Amino acid sequence: TGDTVKTGDILISGKIPIYNDAKEIISYQDCTADADITGIKQIYYDNEISIKYENKQYYDIVKREYFFKIGKYRFSFGNIKNNYEKYKFKHQQYNYMSGLFGLRTITPYQTHKSTYTEKELKEILNSEFHYYCTNLKKKGVVILQNDVKIYTWSDRASAYGYLTIEKKVGHK
Repeated sequence: TGDTVKTGDILISGKIPIYNDAKEIISYQDCTADADITGIKQIYYDNEISIKYENKQYYDIVKREYFFKIGKYRFSFGNIKNNYEKYKFKHQQYNYMSGLFGLRTITPYQTHKSTYTEKELKEILNSEFHYYCTNLKKKGVVILQNDVKIYTWSDRASAYGYLTIEKKVGHK
């Protein structure tokens, strides 16, 4: 406990050294070795977002096309052909007996530039950092110290800093 180790150091061995009276290794006795080794290290976290974003405003228009397909034959009802510059496309398809049926839709939208408030920026960065930490914990990592802070500027906001973590180390 408390030792500093580097890559390549042997931490656990299945060989017990046998010493002579002169404290020299004369042989090894094999044994089954097993251990859970954890190490503490710092990792850097950095996430940046722009203060500006494109906000999508959807029209109250939805074009639909229902379809079914049997073998090489396809039948459709409705039409999704359009001249919209921007639209959201959705395709749903289901297997049924010996064929497919489904629905394709498009919903047009327009975008306009928007600006996050400082509160929104902090909420987004906090949420993304929380998601990152949750994924670390799912991998068995223990967060010992969090020195990540949020900083805002006129054109962007960042969350960055170091996390001190404890995790399993080593391999067979």
